[in-house]
Amino acid sequence: MTARSPSGVTVLLAHLGVERRQVPAVCLIIAMFEVTIVGLAVVQAFLERAFHWPPTVVFILFWVVWTWWHSWLFPRHRLRYLEHARNPYRRAFIRDIYPWVSAGFSQMWRPLINGDTLDRLLGGRLKLDPWALSIGMVVCFAALLIMVLAIRTIGIGNAAFLREFVAADTFVPIDTGIYSAIMHPLFWAGIAYSCGLAIAVSTRQSYAIAAINVVYGILYIRLENRRLARIFGSRYESYRARTASVIPWLR
Repeated sequence: MTARSPSGVTVLLAHLGVERRQVPAVCLIIAMFEVTIVGLAVVQAFLERAFHWPPTVVFILFWVVWTWWHSWLFPRHRLRYLEHARNPYRRAFIRDIYPWVSAGFSQMWRPLINGDTLDRLLGGRLKLDPWALSIGMVVCFAALLIMVLAIRTIGIGNAAFLREFVAADTFVPIDTGIYSAIMHPLFWAGIAYSCGLAIAVSTRQSYAIAAINVVYGILYIRLENRRLARIFGSRYESYRARTASVIPWLR
């Protein structure tokens, strides 16, 4: 009889320095992400309303800054952590992954949570169409199902960037399930969620923000593919060559 290999959650928590009380630790981490994601969107919305900043301009500038982290700062930090940190992944999680991933996913809430919607709500001018609200919620629910399916397919460790810091030279990209149909389904599910919120709210600003998310998703595919190819080399390039980037099953 062979010993069971540790689960992805156990390995992830071990690299974060958590050996005991793993269930409360997982719940705390999830709660931290969710509160931070929504909180960042709320802060942006209040700033937009207070200073009369156009939500779409703030939104675009936010993605510009986030792209700087994703494509320039994070890759350099990763190399520095691997070279100098005793626990590279824990350092990366605290300084890069937790704050910046939360920031990125906060933008998926922005069709709903922005200065224009906030102003309409506080001024009693926000009116929701029941049909649009129903359709939007269906899209949001489908997007959440895709997120869950994607995480179950690749595991919590891969979803949380762990293999970029631990045994990266032996990593083989997962190309089963939804990952055989399209690349980066987690990010696309977030974009679909933002589109669902835009439909539910049905304002000009909400549709504009969702449209920007879709356009940025196409750019993100290129940036993320380039970043991962630099880490995993030909193994990732092979996966990239046989998997759709935007439209499922269409290379």
